[in-house]
Amino acid sequence: MAVLGTVYAVGSQADEATLAKRLQSAIRADGTPVFTMPMVIGLLIFYACCLQCAATLAVIRRETNNWRWPFFA
Repeated sequence: MAVLGTVYAVGSQADEATLAKRLQSAIRADGTPVFTMPMVIGLLIFYACCLQCAATLAVIRRETNNWRWPFFA
């Protein structure tokens, strides 16, 4: 949510309703919607599988007390 809020410049009034309205009304220059169902599914899969930062790897290492899972991730 925070990344899309930053990209769509929701600002200090950042609430889910404002962001949802901006995402639903987002269109490309040719008038087609930016967020189609295949694109949204791909984005969800990306966020589920993508490690957002090195801190994630450090936490996985600390919690598992093993380097196997951070390498797997």
